[in-house]
Amino acid sequence: MSEVPLPAGYVDPTDAAAVAEVVAATVSTGGLDAVSDLLARLPGTRVTPEVRKGLLRPAAPAAVWLGTESCWSRTEPPTLLHVVNGVVLHREEVEPGEAPGLLGRVVVDLVRRTGAVGDASAVLTAARELADG
Repeated sequence: MSEVPLPAGYVDPTDAAAVAEVVAATVSTGGLDAVSDLLARLPGTRVTPEVRKGLLRPAAPAAVWLGTESCWSRTEPPTLLHVVNGVVLHREEVEPGEAPGLLGRVVVDLVRRTGAVGDASAVLTAARELADG
């Protein structure tokens, strides 16, 4: 449970299972593109645009950085990267069924690092309500 009391009905962003439920609902209603948009709205994330290949410059996909070490690369299928000092230590292609479990833990870690419990809760609650229709 989070240290900051949340209003009744709000998603607890420090509970990996609750975050995973929101991600699962988002995947079922909007696919992995909607998950990318959800992640970009969380506090503490940084969005980098796609870089097209050029002379002496490799192409790089658009990405959402979840803190300093986790990156959601908007490739097809999306890839979750664990990066330390610019070096990719782990790369995992994410299928729709895998997204909730993987991202639940990553989002909880992001929220704990930033301390933005209230803001993250508002984003996740809005996403849950949107998915519930």
